[in-house]
Amino acid sequence: MYIQGIIKGKVIELAHKTGIPDGMTIVVDIRMVPPSYQDQLALVDQLCGAWAQYLTIPDICA
Repeated sequence: MYIQGIIKGKVIELAHKTGIPDGMTIVVDIRMVPPSYQDQLALVDQLCGAWAQYLTIPDICA
């Protein structure tokens, strides 16, 4: 069975129900899903936008 989920601390929130009864012991194989190109661009915009209010950035980078 393959189900994606999101890690929140020590808890993994699954995208949908598994049908496995609560309390059952399972084995989990964790693999990171690389961010999409759009997510990568959004992160760059967010990081660069954080510097927008610092007027000395052009002087530092010159």
